[in-house]
Amino acid sequence: MDLIVKTQTLHSKIDDNGLFIYSTKLLFQNFKHNETSAAVANNFNKMILKELNIFVEKDEIETCHFWKKPYQVITVISVKAFHDFIDKFLIQSKPKIIAIDVEGRRFGQKAVLLQLATDKWACLIDIQELIKKLSPKQWKHFYTTLFGSNITLIGFSFINDFDLLCNTFSFLPTLLKECQGKVLCLQKLSNQLIKDEKCNNLFSEIPKDGFGLAKLAKSVLDYDISKSLQKSNWAKRPLTQSQKNYAVKDVVVVVLIKDEMEKRLKKEYGDAVTEELMKNSYVSYRERIN
Repeated sequence: MDLIVKTQTLHSKIDDNGLFIYSTKLLFQNFKHNETSAAVANNFNKMILKELNIFVEKDEIETCHFWKKPYQVITVISVKAFHDFIDKFLIQSKPKIIAIDVEGRRFGQKAVLLQLATDKWACLIDIQELIKKLSPKQWKHFYTTLFGSNITLIGFSFINDFDLLCNTFSFLPTLLKECQGKVLCLQKLSNQLIKDEKCNNLFSEIPKDGFGLAKLAKSVLDYDISKSLQKSNWAKRPLTQSQKNYAVKDVVVVVLIKDEMEKRLKKEYGDAVTEELMKNSYVSYRERIN
């Protein structure tokens, strides 16, 4: 008799640690009497690894959980999905706050992936694929909607991301200047709070070498974030599911950190001081070129 072990996918999700999880059941059939349990286990492991070898190759909207909170995760690769996202999630829904992050090539300083997030959704826009398909006019419409509206954009160390975007889109420096595009930078805010000694009851720990995003998330939210994929090959297509999870989590946490820092600042120093601190923590591309 033969033993054949099969897996049947029941459902999948992203867990609180940003890991993609399959729930499976095993289907056992007849087996060979002379086949060892080690061989059976080895074959089973190969099948599991095959199941998990997932790539990001199409537009998708799915529900994922990060830190026990559900988010719609939108993957945008096609022109249609790009326009649909702008219309539904940027124009119709009128978000007040959006976190923004950029992944770039290891060499060449070009943006290849743009991540956006609110407290309800996160979106990955594949710049590398879409730049071949969209006209400069279409990109200008997108960036004007993003930077030229009443949306408050939040990032971390975003001066570097401005460089990536402006190196990729030659029209962007002028557009940003015209619409006064700026981003609230949590790194700038954190550094200023430490300098002004306004960090009472704000950080659980202040690292000697300053805050990176992972250290800030740990200090403010007590969340552990792995940065192991930060220097992975973001220009290689298709992206892996692990890269997708990393990119989404990296931008989702920015909103959570901002909300918690703002809440603690208001409690400690009041609304007026908090508003002034936030106002002084914006960065723009002009700061880099002046």
